[in-house]
Amino acid sequence: MARRAVGAGVVVAVLGGLGVVQLLPGSTPLSAPPARAGELVPYAGCDALVDDLRARLAARATARGGVDEGLVQRGVAASAGAAEDAAASVPAAPGAPTGTNLQEAGVDEPDVAKLSGGLLLTLTAGGLDVVRTGAQPEPLARLDLPGGAVGGELLVAGDRVLVVAQDGGGGAAEDSVAPGRGSAASSRLPGPGAGGRTVLHLADLSDPAAPRWLEEWSVDGGYVSARLVDGSVRLVTRSTPVVDAPPSAAPYGPLQEVQALAAQRAAALALDVDDVLPRAVHRVGGEVVAEGAAVACADVASDPAAAGESLLLVTTLRPGEGLAPTGTTSVRADGDLVYAAADRLVVATSRWGTTSGPGAAPEGEATTQLHAFDTSDPRTTRYVATGDVPGYVHGRWALSWHEGALRVATTEGAPWGGAQDSSSTLTVLQERGGDLVPTGRVEGLGRTEQVQAVRFLGDLATVVTFRQTDPLYVLDLADPAAPRLLGELKVPGFSTYLHPLGGDRLLGLGMEADPATGRTTGVQASVFDLSDLSAPVQLSRVQLGEGWSEALQESRAFSWDGARGLAVLPFVRSLPVEPYQASYALGLRVAADGTVTEAGRLPLPATAYASRVLLDGERAYAVTDASVVVGALDGLAPLASLPLR
Repeated sequence: MARRAVGAGVVVAVLGGLGVVQLLPGSTPLSAPPARAGELVPYAGCDALVDDLRARLAARATARGGVDEGLVQRGVAASAGAAEDAAASVPAAPGAPTGTNLQEAGVDEPDVAKLSGGLLLTLTAGGLDVVRTGAQPEPLARLDLPGGAVGGELLVAGDRVLVVAQDGGGGAAEDSVAPGRGSAASSRLPGPGAGGRTVLHLADLSDPAAPRWLEEWSVDGGYVSARLVDGSVRLVTRSTPVVDAPPSAAPYGPLQEVQALAAQRAAALALDVDDVLPRAVHRVGGEVVAEGAAVACADVASDPAAAGESLLLVTTLRPGEGLAPTGTTSVRADGDLVYAAADRLVVATSRWGTTSGPGAAPEGEATTQLHAFDTSDPRTTRYVATGDVPGYVHGRWALSWHEGALRVATTEGAPWGGAQDSSSTLTVLQERGGDLVPTGRVEGLGRTEQVQAVRFLGDLATVVTFRQTDPLYVLDLADPAAPRLLGELKVPGFSTYLHPLGGDRLLGLGMEADPATGRTTGVQASVFDLSDLSAPVQLSRVQLGEGWSEALQESRAFSWDGARGLAVLPFVRSLPVEPYQASYALGLRVAADGTVTEAGRLPLPATAYASRVLLDGERAYAVTDASVVVGALDGLAPLASLPLR
């Protein structure tokens, strides 16, 4: 796949009638809209932090309680480009020893099921199940989650298993109620904990037949995501102080509204440091060994121009050493989406249609704020830069860190209602001081359409947008100052997930659609050939029929065995008669010539649905909420079914 040199001597070029604006060598970053977020600076102390959050909450207080939602940063839910070096061909996607389909090589992601050392570990019905893998799987043990927690995700580090769960009850630890945090003497609810608590449970799996819980660490706030790199976990949580005062009540009238608003503002201005800083509790063997503020005031940074009063907390832990944090850092920001490379962690927030207040987006527009953290030190996480880009991100796959540059694909225009003025942009940013500064961008991709899938392939990017047909764009990002559009392909339907197969091939999983109306008609898989970057080709397509797969929106539900050229994913097929659906683990075979065909269906119980299908090189393990169904990879013939409760 030949790499073509980027031209020089032109500041702005327009390509292919798309209105594609590119910053070419010799241009200045100011030729593009600059990053609007400023460098974050730490608060001078607790008084400065509390005063700032008091003022922000008071300014947005309403008579009915809560805050003025017109001024809130709204995030886009994450959905399913790996940043690997692409020299002569498209690199194959990174694998993981735990069976999880990863965005970046060496960056493990939490999931509901993992493979580790001949074991299958899965979270079902409030417990951790340990199963010996094989043609006839053997249940070894089950650990119920302490406190009756349900759900969660897990990470595996050696013989330690870390479970991240959410306790929606909120408040301080049940045996640790500090004055002013929910005590009888206080009328305020514990602010940072009002959205629940994130709870980490650490298990010892050195004897898989007799696993045991070792430690627990919990913190006020909602769980955003986590990543594991070389034994270090970065946990991202978000907490928001809550103002608790009586709202206006019937009979409603001007006087009641004025009185209630005054009470809300007074309560906001009465908050203290215990109400705004998230608290953490560390237990070993059920006994509290440490508790207090999860982060020091001096370790909280803020962009004074940015909206919001949530605190985004990044906690560094080494599960092999226990759950005592080795480092914490915090930013006053609303983080909704996490992307991580080996040495960078980026938290993104898309802000919608705001019309007033500091850092607000103009009405009808969206901007995405990005915070970059350096994770090269295994024991600490350090904030390095902040920036804004126009539009919203479709999910974490829209971000990539590669050779000192952050690449972000966004769509401008509301994601609802089929905005006629929408289009997509790929922006390249670099760290300069404390700013993420745009050095180049390609605009005008998919006018009237929205981004559906992105895959970064070293210094290439593939972007899928959709309204009625599926344009697959190929972009060259080799020069951060001059990204450029190389080619495009339009086909019916669209892909929501792209998986590099190696050897210039790309597998797309998505929906087929009527080219005239854009109405979806079923699930499909396609193979694309990128050997000619200026003219990508769809080599083959297989229609899977009406139905649904979790892998359409969750990349961790997709599994790939490169040696066999086999993809396996959960699939529910719609039926015209009772029981109206059939559930499978569905196999897709990609032949050497790029032809994709069905490779078998591993049937699941009629009422079951597989959340994940993990592959160990010989077998497929379809994990449902109540069982594990095992099939041979060749043909997906059923081998065994193991109830989990």
